Order: sequence, then structure tokens, then C-alpha cells
Amino acid sequence: LRPALEDLLGAGAVIASLAGTRSPEAAIAALAFQHHAPQLHDTLAACASGREKITRDEAADIDLAAALNVSAARPQLIDGGFQRT
Repeated sequence: LRPALEDLLGAGAVIASLAGTRSPEAAIAALAFQHHAPQLHDTLAACASGREKITRDEAADIDLAAALNVSAARPQLIDGGFQRT
């Protein structure tokens, strides 16, 4: 079993920024992100997927994944589909 740590941390980053009641799964994702946020890049580089990226000379993907709050764009659900706003 190899759970995708990067997916858990990505979901946790979003969940951590939202108010409201959380399911146990959402709470764990938010806590995992909050724990690893100070060293997010290092954590992503050290996980199995990160090591594979580095081996394949795709370390720039880790830089992109670890960049927080750098995009002014946000998707918004409009008429049943996500649109950039």
C-alpha cells in the first residue's frame, strides 16, 4: 500500500483554509497539512512520489506543488461546471 501523501497534503491545504464542521477524514488531512506546512517542500521531496520525480529529473513539479497561495485565480462552480474567476 502506498497512499499518496501529496494528495492528502493538498486536500489538507484546502480544508485547513475552510471554516465549518469537518469529517474525521477532513480533519486528519488538515492536521497533516498544518504539521508539514513549515517544511512542505522537503516533505514532498522525501515521499515516494517526490523521490520518483527527482529521479526522473522532474523536481520542478515539487517546487510547483509546494508553492502556497501564489495564484490569484480560483475556480468557482457556476451552472454545474468550474470556471476560472
